[in-house]
Amino acid sequence: MEVAKLLGGLGVWFTPELTDRVPIVLRLYVAHAVIVPGLILLLFVWHALLVKRHKISPHPAIPDPKEEVAEPFTAHLKRVGAFGLVLLGVLTLLAVLVPPVLGPTPVEGIEITRPLWMFWWFFPMEEWFGVGSIAYVIVAVFGLIFLVPFLDRSPHRLWRERKVAMAAAAVLPVGLIAVTVEVWVNNPKGH
Repeated sequence: MEVAKLLGGLGVWFTPELTDRVPIVLRLYVAHAVIVPGLILLLFVWHALLVKRHKISPHPAIPDPKEEVAEPFTAHLKRVGAFGLVLLGVLTLLAVLVPPVLGPTPVEGIEITRPLWMFWWFFPMEEWFGVGSIAYVIVAVFGLIFLVPFLDRSPHRLWRERKVAMAAAAVLPVGLIAVTVEVWVNNPKGH
């Protein structure tokens, strides 16, 4: 309910005012399993179409490097697909090796809520800064990802030659892993 208040008019999806026939938990499930993945898929298709139309190129103010040859669009798709498969493999391995802890049977009125391990990095943010911080963290993460093409001024196209951008890109997952390990080790209480 606090998240719904934070979202204002967009938060009506998560309130009883939308409908009293569909439980809020079911609406949350639909949002997580259908709406958010659908939006991500639309953004990926839009990105792919933009790359297809404009080609993969550095910033217009940076001259074209002579040693690198422009690649066809299919090369970009192969690289993105390979990275996606590696990520899916790592997440699958983690899901098998670190199964979620189900905990005791909940008792109505005194439930203790704790997210699954893959969302543990969110948990301290909420504990430290309140529910509103989750929205700010999500906006900050996606905002940084959005800003990468505007901030990365390297004339190189290959990721191996973009040391500053790759170092900055490594900071985010390392930070998320560090917070996740902190939650795992300190095992903060649920709420």
